Amino acid sequence: MKIKQQTIARFLEFMVGFYFIAGAIPKAWDIDKFSVQMAAYKILEAPHFLLAASFFTVFLEFSLGAALLLALRCKGWLYALVQAMILAFSGMILYSWIFHGLKDCGCFPVIAMSPPVSLFKNLIIFASILFSWKTLSPVSLFSFAASKKSAVKFVLSCFAGIAGLVIAWQQGDFTALTRSNDSAAGIYAQFQIFSNDGYFDLSDGTYLVPVMSVTCPECKSKVPELNALWEANDLPPMIALVYEDSPGDLDEFLALVSPLFPTYSLGDRALLYFTLIDDDPFKFVIVRNGRELASWNGEVPEHAEIERFLEDNG
Repeated sequence: MKIKQQTIARFLEFMVGFYFIAGAIPKAWDIDKFSVQMAAYKILEAPHFLLAASFFTVFLEFSLGAALLLALRCKGWLYALVQAMILAFSGMILYSWIFHGLKDCGCFPVIAMSPPVSLFKNLIIFASILFSWKTLSPVSLFSFAASKKSAVKFVLSCFAGIAGLVIAWQQGDFTALTRSNDSAAGIYAQFQIFSNDGYFDLSDGTYLVPVMSVTCPECKSKVPELNALWEANDLPPMIALVYEDSPGDLDEFLALVSPLFPTYSLGDRALLYFTLIDDDPFKFVIVRNGRELASWNGEVPEHAEIERFLEDNG
């Protein structure tokens, strides 16, 4: 009976480790989108902190996953660390679900996972690790005896975490964080756009810039109002910066909503899009010489309101 319990415990330990690594790979491969998913928790706001937290999560899941696969138990300390991580993540999910309406926890980026599903999954992991802990490492946490074999496993686990960081680092869109509205050039100065509709140098002059996503229903609903501003012909030039999750999404967006104003694709640079917007997926910005002069989140200002603002601000 004891051997059977140990076999089951080892299987559960192995499967949890496999799940951690399987979930960490897509996070590392598209670290920017994972950072945006983390932003939905409304716990961290600054993109720099979000990216740092994303890197740390990737390292943790790769290294802990490898340790579980290798049966590196560290006299029970590994299990304690895994349980602490599960409790911390579950607390974050519960908080964001209750207070901020979290819809996708981002735990396994390939598959959308709602908070109830994720919490149930975490409960299973917690119970599995608890069973493995009791069965495979029922010794005191303060027994520090170690072996060369354990040392090798520890090094390999750390190496797995570092490998995950390297993958994530190579995929990170760090240029999206190099400029801010307070920098010398301004966050919009990076956009010097040649298009069929003309040349738009947002670093020089005044522009109206809607920032939106092709997958956002709210953004689509704003197009008729933006078309009306475009047709007024007495306002600064307008060009929309549009995030598209995959190539071809913008073409479908244009065919569906028929914007009259020029659009420029941000591609799938999720972190750049997140850096440009605030709490809402749609943002209307008056840009002057690369800097945000005024903005409206989730709404398109009236023509008269824009005119008054421009008159008051020369």
